[in-house]
Amino acid sequence: MLVITDNVTQAINRLRRHQRRHVPFAMARAMTLLAREGRDAVRESLPERFNLRRRWAVHGIRFQFATKQSLTSTVYSRDRFMVEQEVGGTKTENVRPIPAGRLATLHRRRAIPRSLTAPRMKRRDDVFERDGILWQAKPDRIEPLYVLAQRLRMTPRLGMREQVEDLAGRRSEPVFARVLREATAQDR
Repeated sequence: MLVITDNVTQAINRLRRHQRRHVPFAMARAMTLLAREGRDAVRESLPERFNLRRRWAVHGIRFQFATKQSLTSTVYSRDRFMVEQEVGGTKTENVRPIPAGRLATLHRRRAIPRSLTAPRMKRRDDVFERDGILWQAKPDRIEPLYVLAQRLRMTPRLGMREQVEDLAGRRSEPVFARVLREATAQDR
């Protein structure tokens, strides 16, 4: 009976040492891997949610590593304007003119040339503003150029939080189990 008690005590001590040594490392490593997967998932979904003409918005989605001391890993965007895309709300400052008509079609494919921006178009003699819309008078018709909004209602469309939480919920157990196995396999 004494031998069994000694073995149980030794086993408990080994498990405690194992827990102190490997679990924080495995937890930090798993959280970092999940954050990296979350970042990649958000980056992959951006072209479906936005008209991206350049890659800088995609590269602005980043993640922060977890450490054994700080078991927190974060997926974030370095661009401040993405907060509005994530949470929505009403924008009243720096509201840019919204392209309309042929400029809206052009804007979907590429950036609008500087010569066709709203401030430059306002200087032209054939362009006028009425009821918050910038119009261009052509010889046979009048075309809308921009909607000049004072307030802009932003609907949440980034969905970063939902994507990352969903991925972490589905993948946390298998990733943690794999990382813990790898950490204990290297134990000497």
